[in-house]
Amino acid sequence: MGEASVTKIGVTILNYCHEPIETVNAPRMLGGKSMRFLRSAAAGVLAVGLATLGPGAAPVSAHSGGKAVVLVADLTLSPEGSGWKASTTLVDGDSGEPLRGIDIKALLGSPVKTVTLVQGSTLGNYVAPLGALPVGPTHLELKVRTLPGAEPVVPFDKGWDFTLTAGQPVEVASETVGERSGNVALILSAAGAVILIALLYGLFSMRRRTQGLT
Repeated sequence: MGEASVTKIGVTILNYCHEPIETVNAPRMLGGKSMRFLRSAAAGVLAVGLATLGPGAAPVSAHSGGKAVVLVADLTLSPEGSGWKASTTLVDGDSGEPLRGIDIKALLGSPVKTVTLVQGSTLGNYVAPLGALPVGPTHLELKVRTLPGAEPVVPFDKGWDFTLTAGQPVEVASETVGERSGNVALILSAAGAVILIALLYGLFSMRRRTQGLT
């Protein structure tokens, strides 16, 4: 389900949540206050999700405690001579600005070897020769730390599994600014929808039971 579909469903449900209590024929045994509380809770969850979907929303996983959060815009391994070369572009998950003043290490191979990446041709780009690597299934870990005197970043440790094919570059990772916030928005909107669906199911079930007793 895409963001547009979730938004449409969310708006419909929010409109329902703000209807007068009497229009939904809620059974008296549930109680008006309980009904209002449950509908307000569902509306609240949906509102947060829809707000996050908005164009002005910033990624929720961005700055933490005044530190930039690492986002891997690109991580590629390419053939170079008789070996391989690593190239990665790291940006701030909030602003999309390239990250500078960071220590980046790649761990890969068997036995594991550690390689330090250095500043490449553009800001935020870091490269390093990896030497000869066996083709086939490969695991790579990236570790990012702050260098002394530089703008602090949240320590970053992440690994990927992929397959190396002789003579062919491989894109290991690629993220975009805002991608994480979109996922969270979808989760929040879906959660609100589930809450309200459960509420409606309970209301109609209780209504059928009360009608059967009359």
